[in-house]
Amino acid sequence: MNWIYKPDTGIQLDENEKIRIRFGDSREELRSRLNYQKPRITRFENEDSYENILGSGDWIRLSFQENQLDEIEILIGKITIGKISIAVDEDLDLSLAKFRDEGFGIKEGDMSYVIPELKLDIGDSGKNGGEDNKICWLFMTRDVEYLMNE
Repeated sequence: MNWIYKPDTGIQLDENEKIRIRFGDSREELRSRLNYQKPRITRFENEDSYENILGSGDWIRLSFQENQLDEIEILIGKITIGKISIAVDEDLDLSLAKFRDEGFGIKEGDMSYVIPELKLDIGDSGKNGGEDNKICWLFMTRDVEYLMNE
């Protein structure tokens, strides 16, 4: 499935306004809307994991601060930001080139690449022990500053 990402707002499924995941949404509201089923194992208390979200095959993690959505991480799936579409497992170099071609600055970190203007972090599989030149996550946040210091 294709998720449309709007910085400072969140994501929505294609043009379907009914399936929106917005920063600031309450955890309870999202759990109800997205048919949350608690997995057997969770990483963090403030995180909900949606494997095969709404039967899409996509895997999304949502992180909360004070019961409000603060971060969105796509581990299987695709996002579109304006004219640019990228997906987990795609060619990392080609994907980063799409952003550079549109004039976005990119900061390289220890495990990923941050595009501050979009508040987007793109995981580098090779830097994380996986296959070289592949995207391993797409991470969106309301506050990108802490990613800039890593």
